[in-house]
Amino acid sequence: MGTFNYKLRTATKGTSSIYIQFSYGKIKQPNGKYKSRLYRSSTGYTVNKPKNWLEKQRISEVKAEPNASVWNTHLTTLQTEFEKRVNEALNNGESLDNDLLKEIQQSIDFTKKETEKRKGFNLNELLEDWVNFYETRKRTRAGRKPTKGTIKSIKNTKETLTEFLKSNPISSPKKINTSLYQDLLNYLERAGLTNNTIGKIVKNTKTFFTYLKEDDNHHIELPNYMPSKWVVLKEEIDEIYLSNEELMKIFYLDLSGVKESYSRARDLFLISAFTGLRISDNKRLEEKNIIIMEGHRFFKIESKKTREEVYIPIVEVVEEILNRNGGIPKPMADQTINELIKDVAEWSEIDENHTIKRTKGGKEIEETKPKFEWVKSHTARRSFCTNAYLGDMDSISIMAVSNHTTEKNFMTYIKVTKKQQALRNAKHDYIRSLSPSNFNEDGSHKLKAV
Repeated sequence: MGTFNYKLRTATKGTSSIYIQFSYGKIKQPNGKYKSRLYRSSTGYTVNKPKNWLEKQRISEVKAEPNASVWNTHLTTLQTEFEKRVNEALNNGESLDNDLLKEIQQSIDFTKKETEKRKGFNLNELLEDWVNFYETRKRTRAGRKPTKGTIKSIKNTKETLTEFLKSNPISSPKKINTSLYQDLLNYLERAGLTNNTIGKIVKNTKTFFTYLKEDDNHHIELPNYMPSKWVVLKEEIDEIYLSNEELMKIFYLDLSGVKESYSRARDLFLISAFTGLRISDNKRLEEKNIIIMEGHRFFKIESKKTREEVYIPIVEVVEEILNRNGGIPKPMADQTINELIKDVAEWSEIDENHTIKRTKGGKEIEETKPKFEWVKSHTARRSFCTNAYLGDMDSISIMAVSNHTTEKNFMTYIKVTKKQQALRNAKHDYIRSLSPSNFNEDGSHKLKAV
């Protein structure tokens, strides 16, 4: 039949939700592996403290849980009735799926009615369900596993929305409208967030609303929600890149007198700067990722973000980095690289002033600092893309290495001035071919077609 359990979804703050987890067999995936079929749904009940929840005894009857006795009875009845009705469905020849299991749960009157009476439309609990959904799901719509970065972003948005709801409570799905969007923007601006950070929160919030509407366990109608009105703010920031000359200054910098971690951070940074590897993929490199094709050495790795195989030529400067480390350097946390690489860039005298403009707290601000203070792990990948582009490597070839999925996303990485773009155009073969000396008097081209 299946296995019925109650699980606790522990919140960072406040109460913890009790939800059903019903496992009913396995399903074969395209890769031939099997995954469990799970039905998860909130019961509408909570405990004030996680320690008051005991798997077998349910909610402990203590001062903090005044309704423990009644709710425990309801939970026991729910499980008994749920399992009974699942058995009845199977005996009647019905196939189990999440829609049927939801109908069974809702058919047990006290669960639905008590929850609606006691709680109404509880957006905080729904946010908890949303986070739990991302933490436990096996695949996204695109067939990929949610990354740690995605889950972290979802959790951060959930915490932000929880704080927002304290001063902007939502008691009905009808309250999710354009006015709520404006209130959220005002709240985030008052918090002093940048436009891009606000944009990320709004984008995740829209994902949350889609979850409420489409998830098998909810199907909540949002009659006044118009996604097109929830505009995702995005601002182009003049992020820095390092030229090949600056990167080589870092490469040759003598770090023999400082901690070994500086040298390792430097070399990990440079591997990304000369290959275009994401730091998340750089950290996963092993000797087995080095392959040889027709005498050329490549890194072959499946991108953590796109789940696509990437083949990246190992250029001579990277070969030297591998040689001086006796192989691929030991991985290091992004934050550690961010901290150490600034010092390395400063010691390499990459110190010209650079100004970045951005909108923060609803106001446009300018911030000028020496270039080394703007350097971070992500600067490496941006530097590769920009230097390759300025070196007249075509976009498609660069994208094959950098593993950007769209040219639009790729172009946001290219940090060239109009002057640099003009000089690149002037050197292009087509522009240089536009000379009278290349044409005959009848207009035909002097070069014969091959």
